[in-house]
Amino acid sequence: ALSLPEDGFDAAFARLEPALRSRLDIVVYCAGYGCEASHIVTRKLRERGVHAVILNEGWPAWTDAGYPVRAGAQP
Repeated sequence: ALSLPEDGFDAAFARLEPALRSRLDIVVYCAGYGCEASHIVTRKLRERGVHAVILNEGWPAWTDAGYPVRAGAQP
């Protein structure tokens, strides 16, 4: 996972753009239910020509479903 926050999007995008453009699957999610940040970030990515989809209900939906979680270093 890469952190691409709504606040500070432009700076984060500039730093992560090569990695974002080299990936086939980009899924944007929020940290909580009902969060709109994922929709805003997805729109900004699409405006820059990066295909991205939204994980409905965000990170809680992923963990509630029991999907795997793994921690690692960020680029």
